[in-house]
Amino acid sequence: MKKVREFEYRGKPRFPLEQFVDKAFVSSEREILVVKQGEAIPAEMIESVRNSFREIFNDEPYLKSDGNELYETLHNEVDIQEGI
Repeated sequence: MKKVREFEYRGKPRFPLEQFVDKAFVSSEREILVVKQGEAIPAEMIESVRNSFREIFNDEPYLKSDGNELYETLHNEVDIQEGI
């Protein structure tokens, strides 16, 4: 099931829901939280990202078609490649 909403915190897109809820309990953080309608990522863009990742890191990323999973996978892959 694809997510129809995206959560943003301090300009960080696709903020994890669990952390978003935790921040919502703090009144000073509420104004910084944003809920947006989710957007589909075109297949052409996913393929372009895959090719760019392969060219930059000389490694084949495991990519999914779900936008949220794609974002998390790429974020984790970049962290691994950078040794974070």
